[in-house]
Amino acid sequence: MAGVGPMTQDWEPVVIRKRAPNSAAKRDEKTVNAARRSGADIESVRKFNAGTNKAASSSTSLNTKRLDDDTETLAHERVPTELKKAIMQARGEKKLTQSQLAQLINEKPQVIQEYESGKAIPNQQILSKLERALGAKLRGKKNKLYGQICQHPVNTSILSASRNTRRYSETVKLTFTHTSTKKKTNYTKPKALKFLFPSTVINLVVVVLLLLLLGFPHFLVFSISGNRGGEMETDEAYQRKERDALVAIVVLACLALTSLFVAFSYYCYIRNKVSKRHRINKKFNCEEKGDCQNQQEVTDNALQIFTFKQLHSATGGFSKSNVVGHGGFGLVYRGVLNDGRKVAIKLMDNAGKQGEDEFKMEVELLSRLRSPYLLALLGYCSDNSHKLLVYEFMANGGLQEHLYPTNRSGSVPLRLDWETRMRIALEAAKGLEYLHEQVSPPVIHRDFKSSNILLDRNFHAKVSDFGLAKVGSDKAGGHVSTRVLGTQGYVAPEYALTGHLTTKSDVYSYGIVLLELLTGRVPVDMKRDTGEGVLVSWALPQLADRDKVVDIMDSTLEGQYSTKEVVQVAAIAAMCVQAEADYRPLMADVVQSLVPLVRSRRSAAKLSGCSSSFSLARSLGSPVGSQ
Repeated sequence: MAGVGPMTQDWEPVVIRKRAPNSAAKRDEKTVNAARRSGADIESVRKFNAGTNKAASSSTSLNTKRLDDDTETLAHERVPTELKKAIMQARGEKKLTQSQLAQLINEKPQVIQEYESGKAIPNQQILSKLERALGAKLRGKKNKLYGQICQHPVNTSILSASRNTRRYSETVKLTFTHTSTKKKTNYTKPKALKFLFPSTVINLVVVVLLLLLLGFPHFLVFSISGNRGGEMETDEAYQRKERDALVAIVVLACLALTSLFVAFSYYCYIRNKVSKRHRINKKFNCEEKGDCQNQQEVTDNALQIFTFKQLHSATGGFSKSNVVGHGGFGLVYRGVLNDGRKVAIKLMDNAGKQGEDEFKMEVELLSRLRSPYLLALLGYCSDNSHKLLVYEFMANGGLQEHLYPTNRSGSVPLRLDWETRMRIALEAAKGLEYLHEQVSPPVIHRDFKSSNILLDRNFHAKVSDFGLAKVGSDKAGGHVSTRVLGTQGYVAPEYALTGHLTTKSDVYSYGIVLLELLTGRVPVDMKRDTGEGVLVSWALPQLADRDKVVDIMDSTLEGQYSTKEVVQVAAIAAMCVQAEADYRPLMADVVQSLVPLVRSRRSAAKLSGCSSSFSLARSLGSPVGSQ
C-alpha cells in the first residue's frame, strides 16, 4: 500500500483551529478592555484589530495560520510544527527538509507495517501508534479513532480507523474516511494477525481451577471435621471419610490438569497453523520489496527461491519456442537450470488479485504436500511484478494432448493404448485420494480435468494446477461459494447451481475424465449431432447397458480390451457422474475398484511375455533359460 488515501496528495496551506469560530471576536473584546483600562484610544485599537483580521483572512501565501490558546503566531512553513516535532522525535533527527518531510508523510504508518508483519496489536496500542505515525492527537471510541490529522490539503481532515478482529477472525481492516468528500480508503490484510487465545477459554479454566483448588478441599475438610464431634461416629467411619476426601481431591486435580493440557494443546495447534501461513506471506513481502532479488536460497520446506534473471536465462528469454502449455493464469515454458535440470516454468499473468491468490495457494499447498501422484513444485520467484512457479518437467505433457487427434502445434501425438489409459486412471485416482483422505484438512482440487493430468517420459500420471484448490472442507457440510470456479464440462451440477462444494465435486470431475479415457471425446462439443454435444448426457444412458457400452468406446482401442473390463470401468464412471453427490463413491473406493484391473493386465502381459519366449526357445531348439 503506497499510502493511505488522501495522505499521499500534495501539501497546501492548512488552518488548524483549536478555538471556537468566534475566537477573533473574543480576542478583540479582550484587546478593547485592556485598552480601556490603560487609557488608550479605543477607536484606534478597534481599527487595528479590523485591519489585522482582514489581512489574516485574505492571506494566500504558503504560510500556515495557527491559533494557540493565548496567542496567535504565524508558521512560515507548509508543515505544522507539532507534526515536525513528532517526526523528528520518532526519527531522532535534529532537522528535516521539506522533501524529507513529504517522503515520511507518504510512507505507511508504522502501525500498518506492524499489521503486515503479523503482529497482534491491542486497541490502545493502535491509538498511540497511529498518533505517533500521523503526528496527531486522536481519541478512541469503541472500535474507531477520531481526531484532527494535520496532513490533508485545503482543509483539516478527520480520519477514522476501524479494526475488525472477531474472536476467530484473522483479518485486520483499517478504514480511513475523509469527512468532507466522504471517500473511504480501505486497507485489509487477511490472515495477518496471530491467533489470540479466546478469553472465554481462559476465564473458564481459571474459574475451574479456583473452584477445585480453593473451594472443594475446604468444603470436604469442613464436612469431615463437622461430624467429628458426634458420639455415634466411630474412628473407622472418620477414616473412611478422610480417605474418600483424599480420593476426591486427587481426581479433581487430575481433571484440572487435563483441562489445562487440552486447552494448551489447542492453543499451540492454532498458533502453529497460523504461523505457517504467516511465514509464506512474510517471504512474499520480503521478495516484493526486493530484499531477496539477488539471493538463491532454500527454504525450510525445501522450496528454492529463484531470481527472475535465473529463470529468464533458463527459458532463453521466455522464447516462444519453449512454450509447452498454458495454465490457468499464464504460459508454461520449458527451461534448463544452471545445474542441468529440466524444469517447467509457469509465468503468471498480471491477473490481479485472483492471479495473486492462485500463486500463493500453489506455493502454500505444494510446499507441504508430498505424493508421487502430485506434480512437485521445486521453487518459485516473487520478484516485484513477476510471479513464477518452477515445477518438475513432464516430458509427455498433458493427458488431453494424447486423447484427441491433434494438439495445439498441429502434430499428431502418441495415442494411448488401453493398458496405459487404465494405469493413468488409477494414478490420477490415487492423487485425488491423497488430497481427500490422507491430508488433514482435506483439499478439494476444484479444477480437475484431463489437461491438468501430466505424463512423464514413461507415461506415469501426476495431478497438477492447484491454483483454485480449496482447503478445509468436511464431506458433510462442505463450502458454499457465491463464485463458481472451474472448467465447463467438469463442474459438478450441485456446485454449478448452488455453489455447494465438497470432495464429491472432485469425484464428478474424475468421472468425466474417465469417460474421456473410454470414449476419446471432449466433455462439451457443440459441433456434434443433437444429443451428443455434452459427453455425460450422451454416455450415461449407455453405460448401464452391457451391449451398448462397447459402442461408445474410442475406435482406436478396438481389440485391446475385453468386454468385462469395459463394463467394470463403465460402472465406475457411471457412479462418479451421478447427479446426486451422496450417490458418488469415495476416491478410496474408486482406487480399490481399479487396482485389480491394472494388476490383472500386468499379470497377463507378463504371462504373454513368458509364453512368447518359450515358443521362441522351442523354435530355436534350446530349453528356456539356457545359455
